[in-house]
Amino acid sequence: MPFAFSPSPGKAFLFLALIFGTAFCLITPPFQAVDEEFHFFRAYQLSEGAVLSEVVEGKAGHRLPKSIEDSISLTKNLQRHPDKKYGIDTALAEFHIPLNEKDKNFVPFPNSAVYSPVPYLPQAIGIFIGRFFQLPPVFLVFPGRFLNLLAWTLLVYNAIKAAPVLKWFFFALSLMPMTIFTAASLSADAATIGLAFLLTATVLNLVFVKKTISAPEMARLLILTALLSLSKQIYVTLALMVFIVPSEKFKSKKTYFLFMAGLLILNLAVNIAWTFQVKGYLNYENGAAGGEQIRFILQNIFSYLWIVSCTFLNELRFYLVSLVGILGWYDTHFPSWFYFSFLLILLLSLLFENSGDIYFNARQKIILILVPCSCLLLNYTAIYVTFNPVGSQGITGMQGRYFIPLVPMLSLAAVSKRPLFSGKLTTAFHVALLILSPLWLAFTCFVLVQRFYII
Repeated sequence: MPFAFSPSPGKAFLFLALIFGTAFCLITPPFQAVDEEFHFFRAYQLSEGAVLSEVVEGKAGHRLPKSIEDSISLTKNLQRHPDKKYGIDTALAEFHIPLNEKDKNFVPFPNSAVYSPVPYLPQAIGIFIGRFFQLPPVFLVFPGRFLNLLAWTLLVYNAIKAAPVLKWFFFALSLMPMTIFTAASLSADAATIGLAFLLTATVLNLVFVKKTISAPEMARLLILTALLSLSKQIYVTLALMVFIVPSEKFKSKKTYFLFMAGLLILNLAVNIAWTFQVKGYLNYENGAAGGEQIRFILQNIFSYLWIVSCTFLNELRFYLVSLVGILGWYDTHFPSWFYFSFLLILLLSLLFENSGDIYFNARQKIILILVPCSCLLLNYTAIYVTFNPVGSQGITGMQGRYFIPLVPMLSLAAVSKRPLFSGKLTTAFHVALLILSPLWLAFTCFVLVQRFYII
């Protein structure tokens, strides 16, 4: 009997994510992932049991130990200055700053104060453990990063296990430098990505594996979509992916309609409830004025859609590059060949997908395209309203990593009923992925070391 090798994407992901994710946690100096200090402020606030923020002089924030800002100030010069390096003198200076929780002042962080506690729970637990041992502020970053990485890893691992299709695409996308670097920081985006991947995989499992959907599975879907909605509110429309599940999978038509109605009501309710709690936290920058900007959009809806379309096309190259990875404070780049190669790997992961009897009808494909596109439009609108002047003819602030939670759903619409390659070729490609993945992750480590330590 010939030997058949069937590599496991789930186990391989788990091993590589924990090994290299931990390496990223340790290599990246404190507060040197984009917006990491603001994520730290929010997670620290939650570690003290404070869910809602104060508003002082129009800015939402919290009273934090002065030593935290003192620590951050030591590495502030590294941000967006790739010529600056993290030296032993800076590390020792950070180490010798005690936490001193009794000496506090108000620190504004409106952009992260608007997030619910959901995407910060792992980081907050890690910081709480560090506070319990009275670690210096700089050392509170690392347990927060590691628990964020661990939570994300478990979410993605379960997504890969549950997915009846695109397992290797999930594998490559999850180990993409931008994805795993985000997970190995204090970023709230790690939870959003992990939950979106798990929701996508869970829905696929219900569509193609389960014969009937049980009450516990319906409850799991409700919890998963609600957590995703609370993780980042503008991704609430991803819950609509559930509508690709055929009504025949439910006990009866009545059960189907009641469940779908309940899902919509639950996700709208949690979104509205949290929005009401933080309505005074919104921060407008660069001359933005929320009410006027919304009025402009409503009065010029087709012009606005044209602005979104033009922005997308004009910035497409930046979106693709920053999707693969511009690390640090968007100051750590890979060579051009790396970006091209990785995008090719993602494309090949789709082309070598052996979907078997798994395919989508026209209605399901329309949903799989419209749902992430509506979420993308919400992303653009949120940025346009809060970060761009009224009537601006372009939208600045959109980044490639915001696309990551949407990529699997969009990719599903491209899944073909008939596999393009034979089983042997597909297996060979998967083996090649297993060989290449530690190489591109090791290269990412080298890029980070070169950026922060090598002169």
